[in-house]
Amino acid sequence: MILALTVGTALAQDEGHWSDDDAGWGDEDDGWGEEEDGWGEPSAPAGPVKPPSPLSFDGQVSTEEALWIERLDEEPLAKARQSLDLGVGFSKNGWRARVSGHAEVDPVYLRDGVDPSTRATYGWQARPGEAWVATSFGPVDLSVGRQEVAWGKGNVLGLFDRVNPKDLREPGLADLDDVRLPVTMFKAAFFAGDHKLEAIVVPEADWGYRSPPDGPFGLLPGLLEHQGIGQIVADGLISKEYAWVHLQDRWGAEVIQGFGSWTWSGKGVDLGLYGASALDQQGVIVGGDDPPNLLGDDIAIPIDHRRSTLFGHAGAATVGGTVLRWEAAGELGRAVNVGDVVALDASGLPTFDAQTAEIDAYTGLVGVSYAGLPRTTLDLEVSGGYVPDKPDDMLLPWGELQYAVRAQHKLLRERLALTAAGGGIGPTLAYGLLVRADVAYELADGLRANLGWITYQPGEELGPLVGLETHDRVFGGVHWSF
Repeated sequence: MILALTVGTALAQDEGHWSDDDAGWGDEDDGWGEEEDGWGEPSAPAGPVKPPSPLSFDGQVSTEEALWIERLDEEPLAKARQSLDLGVGFSKNGWRARVSGHAEVDPVYLRDGVDPSTRATYGWQARPGEAWVATSFGPVDLSVGRQEVAWGKGNVLGLFDRVNPKDLREPGLADLDDVRLPVTMFKAAFFAGDHKLEAIVVPEADWGYRSPPDGPFGLLPGLLEHQGIGQIVADGLISKEYAWVHLQDRWGAEVIQGFGSWTWSGKGVDLGLYGASALDQQGVIVGGDDPPNLLGDDIAIPIDHRRSTLFGHAGAATVGGTVLRWEAAGELGRAVNVGDVVALDASGLPTFDAQTAEIDAYTGLVGVSYAGLPRTTLDLEVSGGYVPDKPDDMLLPWGELQYAVRAQHKLLRERLALTAAGGGIGPTLAYGLLVRADVAYELADGLRANLGWITYQPGEELGPLVGLETHDRVFGGVHWSF
């Protein structure tokens, strides 16, 4: 089909007498009569044009499977998720709307013996997706409802991407655009030439999804082992039932977040200023006045999502086949965990001893995307920060260099895509890295199959990949978009 289109286009360009613009062959009167097309045959009367429907429908059906390649003997199945997404859109007379939903089920986590928190997080989900209404009048665009917003210029390590919650149940296995979750917001934009002013108010506190403390990608086992509680783990500490408990209510004046930006788009250059009063989506672990004993039956681990002030600049520039991106952000009053999460009390029993501190942090990001090679794109992002009064005993690294790389090559008329991606923390990757490779093939329009592999290397220092030594997996799936 592509070959036929190319040949047809070449003929139209090379042979002037086939052009629609030539006199004697066009639609205008050329001496053959107004009702004839130049061959003496009456032209077909033009019928009424049916206006397009204001409604549109879309969706996706997916099946995704995975194996723990380092646990094939005792626990081979890592995933068998079946999911369905449906959406309907509306556009007419300056009004736009969309409603969508998502449902999934994974039998691997519905089996007997799976703890309630893991079952609720991985076993099944039925949740609303986007649900918004928007309109424009003059230079003003308004929208309200559950929406997704990509804020800033970073592709992976973005410093300003704080508007939407995220699905972090499987770290490293999805691109950033696929892990954002819609959240209720009011959004107003004002356009003046190349300038845009935007204000966003988020009244809903939604923290997305993450692995339970001792779930498939939970940090608790690794934290305990790193802090010398390994024997207690062996005695059955991790067999207890744990769950995250978010201290903030979902709705209320105290959880309202505000985001504002000014952006300017010139020829090959985008610049912007950003500011926000936002809650920390990850949160900090807090012990409270009466910290729970870890040998109890049902352990609720409190997560406090405290507010901080975010401000800075982001920009992008295109130079030939290269896109440069940068961000510089300051964050004031960011809460972090310090010390150990777990300690032994006076009687020798493990108890939460989570302490927090507030820091001011200044972070920068530089990224480059290169598409100058045939059918190949290369992406690299590097970020790092500075904390003026950095605590010596921060639980997880802050301000360390972070890397994200991605390379993709397409073959077979771009139906076959080969992708390799990775990320790491620390100048020498001492805080961990992950590497992923996959191949995807478009079987037909809207029908795609993929197969891949990912490895996790936690590193020597305590980092966000702690405890993932045996989490390497192979994965594959089939996705039909319509």
